[in-house]
Amino acid sequence: MQDILNQEAQGEPPAQSGDGSLGADLLVGAEAIARELKWKTPEGKWNRRRVYYLAELGRVPIHKVKGLGICARRSSLIRYFDSLDRRSGSIAND
Repeated sequence: MQDILNQEAQGEPPAQSGDGSLGADLLVGAEAIARELKWKTPEGKWNRRRVYYLAELGRVPIHKVKGLGICARRSSLIRYFDSLDRRSGSIAND
């Protein structure tokens, strides 16, 4: 956990282990979440403001964790958006 905090403080994305662990699933920071969701502003920058706004609304599984900052689990975001597709009757394009 301390490694993640140190990397985030230095502006580096946390290391991904690829073994299905929490470290591989965790997105730390608004920019990491925006990159994962491919949210860009009209100027081409990663839309961190959208991430903070949705976290504030509490409708999307994005959380503010004391000592860690804003974060989300990749798997939770996938499940959330998949459920929206199922509710609306749309088919997700892979």
